Amino acid sequence: MLIAHSFALVLDLLLRAFSLFLLLFVMASSAASTSAEAQSYDICFDYIEELIHKQEPLTTVLRLLILFSITNSGLPKKHFDYFRRELLHSYGFEHIAMLNNLEKAGLFKKQESKSNWLTIKRALQLVVEDTDTAK
Repeated sequence: MLIAHSFALVLDLLLRAFSLFLLLFVMASSAASTSAEAQSYDICFDYIEELIHKQEPLTTVLRLLILFSITNSGLPKKHFDYFRRELLHSYGFEHIAMLNNLEKAGLFKKQESKSNWLTIKRALQLVVEDTDTAK
């Protein structure tokens, strides 16, 4: 029953996360350089951390955390461990199974390499660079 509940929660998180994904996408696409990308990462990190400390609803925090993890190809080990520890301390250790399920599903994971946003952006032509066409 616990696994079914966790699975249902994960599905709910995925279905209702589109608007939050859009927000993170806009933030990521507006980053023009690596320093701007680092600043966007820090803003998102701080915002999620603040939500956890304010004990906002767990579903809201997990939605953002999953999107944050996916858009960054996982979180650095230090940040992954920090968020995991903070979630368990703030919301209770009964959620450890859910966090493990999210990790197994690849939704909340440790970063294996640097973000591949630049590669994806170029390959899929997601952002049109400003070019001066008027001559």
